[in-house]
Amino acid sequence: MLMSKKVFIGLNNIANVGLNLKSGFEEIGIVTDFYSAEKTMHKYDYPENSHKKVNRIVFSNNTLLRYLQIILLMIKLILFYDYFIFLQGGSLL
Repeated sequence: MLMSKKVFIGLNNIANVGLNLKSGFEEIGIVTDFYSAEKTMHKYDYPENSHKKVNRIVFSNNTLLRYLQIILLMIKLILFYDYFIFLQGGSLL
């Protein structure tokens, strides 16, 4: 039995690249999740209803809580995803 691979895309959607990648992967049958930590989803011109395809991540303003959230996110990524595409200018930390 073949197991399907799962792709993670995140944490920004610069110029709608994240959602376009997600749509492309899904068109060829690859299970893909897109996560965004953007504070506003209207920053770029999103296609109609595309915001429904986005898993939102809201990090705490408290430094300790934010680091705990990031650590838990990294554990989740390692456990549930086979491939990773990070679209951001800096590191998670």
